[in-house]
Amino acid sequence: INEDGDGGVENVKVMWNDWTRDTGYGTHTDQAQAFAWLSALATRYAPQKVDAVLNAFASNSDVSIEGPAHILRYTYWKGPAIDERLVTITAK
Repeated sequence: INEDGDGGVENVKVMWNDWTRDTGYGTHTDQAQAFAWLSALATRYAPQKVDAVLNAFASNSDVSIEGPAHILRYTYWKGPAIDERLVTITAK
């Protein structure tokens, strides 16, 4: 949760650093937890589009999904051993 500087909320972010190469901890080790957190937030901020948010989070393409009062922006970055999957939720 990021503040706007005036004591309010600027945005909420969910980031999953998805291990794609086993460096001693396995691969995709915390996938279930990442999707559970995102599912809970998507249910709150884009209740009719939970499946679209979860599908985006599993993909390799950036996308924006609009809920009733919020925008959920997904970005993807591929690293050598970790893929960064980030959803940023902001008010419209």
